[in-house]
Amino acid sequence: MVSLAERRDRGGHVFVTPAGEPMANWQVGEAFDRHVDAVEGLRRVGEIHCLRHSHASHLLAAGVPVATVAKRLGDTIAVIEKTYAHWIQGADEQSAATWAARRGTRAARS
Repeated sequence: MVSLAERRDRGGHVFVTPAGEPMANWQVGEAFDRHVDAVEGLRRVGEIHCLRHSHASHLLAAGVPVATVAKRLGDTIAVIEKTYAHWIQGADEQSAATWAARRGTRAARS
C-alpha cells in the first residue's frame, strides 16, 4: 500500500489534478461530495479531513506503531503523539496487559 507521503507531488500536495497541479480545498471538497453523492444511501458526515483522523485513529487503536502512522500521514511522530494521545495511551495499556498475560503463561509453564 502506498502512503500518502509517497503519493504527494514534489510540492507536498496529496490531491492534484490530472495535469499534476495542486487542487484547491474547494476542489477537493467538491470531488469528495461527488463521490459521496454517487453512492445511494451514503451521506456525508463531516469534512474530508475527518477521514484522515478516522484512518489514523483506527490504525493506532489496532496497535500500528506510531512511527508507521506518522509516515503514512506525512507527519512527525511528535504530531501524531500530540494529536492522538488518547489512542496511544489505550494501545500502551493493551500492550502492558498482553505482556502481563504472556508473563503469566510462561510462569505457569515453569
